[in-house]
Amino acid sequence: MNNRIKLVSKIKFKFDKKIHKNYFSTQYFIKAKKCLKNSQQISALQFIHFTDHPIMMCGLNEIKQLLKFFLSKKQQKKIKLFSHLDGQIIDSKDTPLMLIKGHYKDIMCLENIIDGILSQRCSIATNAWLAQQALKAGQKIIYMADRSNNYFCQPYDAYPAYLAGVDLFVTKAQTQFINMDSNVQVVGTIPHALIQQYQNNLIAMIEDYRSYFPNDQLLCLIDYENDVIKTLNSLLPIMDKIDGFRIDTSINLIDKSLVDIAPNAYGVNEKLVQLVNDWLVTHQLTNKKICLTSKIDNHFIEKMNQHNLKIDYFGIGSFFLKNSVHVTADLVETNGKLNAKVGRTLLKNHHLLHEIKL
Repeated sequence: MNNRIKLVSKIKFKFDKKIHKNYFSTQYFIKAKKCLKNSQQISALQFIHFTDHPIMMCGLNEIKQLLKFFLSKKQQKKIKLFSHLDGQIIDSKDTPLMLIKGHYKDIMCLENIIDGILSQRCSIATNAWLAQQALKAGQKIIYMADRSNNYFCQPYDAYPAYLAGVDLFVTKAQTQFINMDSNVQVVGTIPHALIQQYQNNLIAMIEDYRSYFPNDQLLCLIDYENDVIKTLNSLLPIMDKIDGFRIDTSINLIDKSLVDIAPNAYGVNEKLVQLVNDWLVTHQLTNKKICLTSKIDNHFIEKMNQHNLKIDYFGIGSFFLKNSVHVTADLVETNGKLNAKVGRTLLKNHHLLHEIKL
């Protein structure tokens, strides 16, 4: 974890120049700033979260660089930043995520932007951390959230997951900030689309794939016909060219192999994985990898790992981008005196924050 924190602290983030023109700022902040143009009050802006479970802090380094990008040298000298550190686990709502002290008029047009950074980065880091906590030794997560957000967000969505322990990603863009770590890899599996293009001729498809990518780890999807056992049997002649299998059964379907065994076992479930495990044992192929995808979250991983099943990878997509950490900011001090909206006073454990130099 310490190496990940150190790497994240060295990321050089890029910011849109239109931030200087308040293009991304909430309209009422822009108008309020005009009313405060002559204000010299020193205020404290507190960022808090409402999550009922421990969360992982992420976004500090990005916000620090944002403040340096937005503020003049003179303004930076008048700002004090206090924060939890990236990678730190926060197990109480009695501590702010962050405090910024200074002339509020200088930073008010960044308030909603910082809210968004903290909410998104902490949510992804927390979700990834929860998923990592559910793994057994030797299991890995593949970050598959590229289809769950705009493409240009990929580097910013992926680095919090890396901070929480994820090493395997599916696009180069996701590794843009973290590719200095040799453990970080861009990986993938045989897609359904390629199977379709080969009209479900898996042998021809895998032969061709191997001719182009002889050194790839080849994980083949086995749910295209919604019959994993039939598909596995069809692959027996070319097992030497396959490293493992991916199961991606839709939650709306019951695999045909299970119809008589477990007629209510929808999607990817422990009975289906057990069936594949048993098949591998029968055919002395227990060295083959198994990857599960489709609606995976930390609870799914915990449930699957309650059974004695061979599972090597969990491919996780939309769960990573679930907004699990809602963040908001409030002014809580004016010129050193407590002054806040009812219910949003300065939290008692603010002294636990670290002072961060800009």
